[in-house]
Amino acid sequence: MKGTPIQWKNELSTGNDILDIQHKELITRISKLLEEAEMLNSATISSTIDFLFDYVYSHFVLEEKMMIQTEYPDFEEHLEKHSYYVKYINNLKKNRLITRELISEMQSVLFVWFIEHIRVEDRNMAEHLRQYCNAG
Repeated sequence: MKGTPIQWKNELSTGNDILDIQHKELITRISKLLEEAEMLNSATISSTIDFLFDYVYSHFVLEEKMMIQTEYPDFEEHLEKHSYYVKYINNLKKNRLITRELISEMQSVLFVWFIEHIRVEDRNMAEHLRQYCNAG
């Protein structure tokens, strides 16, 4: 993780302003958490994990409501991916022992997983939302 902080890139845009604003905030917070973990800054790691859990949960609830309202065909699969991520962060809340191995795992799960989720699942969902809105 050392080096360049993780930042939002326009290529991650879904075209949905609400989702993009929340994704930007999540990337900022994930980056902050990984930087704090790298420095073993336990004073702020805990509060950042708590914030991240709450924000991710509310963000996913919003996405899931949008998918239900528009009868998104891949809802169940998308929901399973959200559940995995929420469970992972919840486990981080329970396990406050930060090790180098956990930092590497966190980078992989929290950041890499999330970026891929935006690039694939969220972009597909956002396209469905656009088509649904344009059809009505």
